[in-house]
Formats: sequence, C-alpha cells, structure tokens
Amino acid sequence: ITKNGQIIIEARDKLGNGKRLKYLHNALSIEVRSDIVFKAVNWKDSTCELVTVKNIGRDTIEFLGSSIAGDSRVQFENGIPLVNKRIAPKDSVKFTVCFKPNFDSTALNAVLSLNVDCDRTISIPITGAVAAPSLLVKGWDFGKVLIGDTACATVYVINNGNSVLDIQKLAVSPYEPAYSY
Repeated sequence: ITKNGQIIIEARDKLGNGKRLKYLHNALSIEVRSDIVFKAVNWKDSTCELVTVKNIGRDTIEFLGSSIAGDSRVQFENGIPLVNKRIAPKDSVKFTVCFKPNFDSTALNAVLSLNVDCDRTISIPITGAVAAPSLLVKGWDFGKVLIGDTACATVYVINNGNSVLDIQKLAVSPYEPAYSY
C-alpha cells in the first residue's frame, strides 16, 4: 500500500551553523487474504470464513472501521469488527464473515473494506457461487387406470436448477397412494 521513507531537513544560518532533522516513516504493512471465496453454497444453507488481519509493520495500526458492501446476504458474524481498533506490531485480529443465500441463487459479489488512517481503504473482494439444485417432473398423471390394466405415458424429469445432477434411481414416493377411489 505504501513504502517506508524518510524526510531529511537540513537548515543552516549565514555563519554555517546547521541542524539536521530526520523523520522516518514506517509504512502500513499488514498481512490479510487477497479475497474471500465461498464455493458452491447450497441456497438453503449458510457458511462462514475466518479472516485474519496481521500487522507485520513496525508501528501500531489504527483501523477506523470496516464494512461489507454490494450484497446483503454476506455479513460479519458478531457485529462490525475493527471499529477504532489498534493493532500493535506483530499482533493480529480475527473476525468471521458469513454468507447466507436465503434461497437466492444469484452469484455473490461484494467487497470487504478495512478503513485505516490517512483516508486509506483496504478492499477485499468477496465472491461466491450458490448451488440451487431443483427438479421439475411433468407428465406423471396417467389418468384413470383400472386394476389389471396397463397405462403408458411419458414422464419428463427436468433439471431446472443451476447445478448438475446425476440421477441414479427413480422410485415412486411411499407417501403417494398407489391408487384412489
């Protein structure tokens, strides 16, 4: 984000007397993951990812705030972390980001922002895929069939979800009556 630097000011009067002032700037240096990816989360489920922010610099870092923008289905687990939080050198802080699709099968695209002093923001993209398996069955009504007769019809099983499904077996539900009168 920034680099270490130094400023040297050298002042002299008419007689050659001088003074040298030196200011060392230690750059913001943190270790944090480059992205958060939620892979194939079932649209009826939820999942969480742990995020660790480590200060690997020489100075204490002050985080002014943090936020998640872009999708309301992703949130911090226990409230907003890193609000007016100071992290000493070689120290770290951990927090959890959770994704709950809430039956919405659209892809996740959001951004985690960590705000530090001097109007600097560290942005971490959050992406995810939602698995929404679903089958639609059409043509299963054979009409009225007498006992002992045979009825034939075409039954369509349609994958109307967003996931590949491998059907191994089709069976009549035990909750459906075999016949009614």
